[in-house]
Amino acid sequence: MGLLIVSHGGNDSKSNEIARIHADRLIGGYDLGIDEVEVASVFDKDISQKVISMSSNKVFVLPFLTAPGKHYNEDIPRELEKIEGKDVRLLETFGDRPQVTDALAEILEESKQE
Repeated sequence: MGLLIVSHGGNDSKSNEIARIHADRLIGGYDLGIDEVEVASVFDKDISQKVISMSSNKVFVLPFLTAPGKHYNEDIPRELEKIEGKDVRLLETFGDRPQVTDALAEILEESKQE
């Protein structure tokens, strides 16, 4: 199975760098059956090409986005429509998950101790 993480940043952005850190953690720390992983930006015009170039026939597209806005609803699906012959699934955004609230609370707690 392949995984494409789509971040909000440009090609040289910190967002892509952080997305790559999470990709490496997903591959190394969890038994998810992921054979290959790529990172792209919502501003890339080659999202579809990245999926097509993956050897996996089943690819999950994981948006590294907090909410389902324009990129999630329009830009990414437009790119994915170009793909034929692969089972491609766009996953949900992560912003409304309780774990995000926990991470925010942890950041606030840490800042109070400084």
